[in-house]
Amino acid sequence: WVRRHLGEDYLSRLLITRDKTVVRGAVLIDDKPKVTGACSRPEWTHIIFDASYNRHIPADDPRPRLSSWSDWRAVIQPFLS
Repeated sequence: WVRRHLGEDYLSRLLITRDKTVVRGAVLIDDKPKVTGACSRPEWTHIIFDASYNRHIPADDPRPRLSSWSDWRAVIQPFLS
């Protein structure tokens, strides 16, 4: 999936973990409305991936949303420097 949607270069950058708050990075793309764990203030920006069960989040919520993987570059690029 990663190779097909993000490209070969991202395979070596993939990280799978139970506690996402301890992972360092620029962004976290997650469909969960609230990500909790050991770190109360993770360094990443939470980008909410749209799902039927998180559409209750108000439009004025400051977190960016990603509604389709085809839009990933436009949503994520501003957070990468």
